[in-house]
Amino acid sequence: MPAVTVESRPTNPKILLQSAALTVTITPGKGGDITSIVHQSTGQEILWQTPWGGRPSGFALPGSDSTDAWMQQYPGGWQLLLPNASAACTDQGIQHGFHGEAAVSPWDWTVEDDTLCLSLAFYTLPLTMARRFRIDNDVLIIDEVIANTSAESVALIWCHHPGFGGALLAGPARITTGAQKITVDDQPDARGNALYPGYESAWPYSLGQDGEQKDLRHPLDGQHAMAYLHDFTAGWVALTRIDGAIGMALSWDHTLFPCAWLWQELGGSTGRPWFGRGRVIGLEPATTWPGRGLAAAKATNRPLLQLGAGESRATTLRLHVFTGLSEVDAVSEGRATGPVAPQ
Repeated sequence: MPAVTVESRPTNPKILLQSAALTVTITPGKGGDITSIVHQSTGQEILWQTPWGGRPSGFALPGSDSTDAWMQQYPGGWQLLLPNASAACTDQGIQHGFHGEAAVSPWDWTVEDDTLCLSLAFYTLPLTMARRFRIDNDVLIIDEVIANTSAESVALIWCHHPGFGGALLAGPARITTGAQKITVDDQPDARGNALYPGYESAWPYSLGQDGEQKDLRHPLDGQHAMAYLHDFTAGWVALTRIDGAIGMALSWDHTLFPCAWLWQELGGSTGRPWFGRGRVIGLEPATTWPGRGLAAAKATNRPLLQLGAGESRATTLRLHVFTGLSEVDAVSEGRATGPVAPQ
């Protein structure tokens, strides 16, 4: 039977969801972050964890802007970005910090049987959200409901920000997805995007800044990159060790999240806070792209999620963690299938 354990801490308790297959750690006091996902039988961690560990919610060094403050509090793992994602901005007179309010706020929480329930009333926009986390054997299930509590329509960005690493990147790995196309971010990037800005192509191929074709099923070791997966036939992405040692598949409703941001930080960024230490791949379901913040998103011709007066939306995401597959070629009801890795 799944179980829920609370590690008592004065400011930021850790909640452990456990089944025979998985242990999932969540911090309600800091964004409802998922900070660890461990495959029980092998002891393997699949999320990246920052070398600076993430400071308590609300902590920032003097003189920090919202981007630097967010990074100081970033433990790695999996965040919810809402109602803004990426750059800080001012929209209709409202200031939105880098990556939005949800990921830096303390969430109210309760435990109901084998389920962790989180809730938050937002300040920046008239929103409330309820989230429920549970485990079905080797699948983490996240149910979310967002509601507009006002008489005004609001526009927002809703994005999940899981950073995968650990054992998933400890050997040769492969990225597969239900997306048909990929478009590289077209903005100047101080860290040096390895891919050609604005280039659109059929998945899995893209063009590198060096003029060479890149097969993006293979992680871009030693480089940094930002691009967007889109035109999904089914909403899923997977990152799998080719030797079958560990793999994950994340699935969602692609009518709500029609794209996924593909971020790779694999030792390509120098300077604070990376210093070449990043080893993480972000595969991030989102309601819009490109990822430049809410105000910039409104200036593009891509649709934003709109919630009318009193309107709510509900969705479910599933993360399957497994061993034995060399790659994933389909996800059905949250569970991955694909070729078995050679023994």
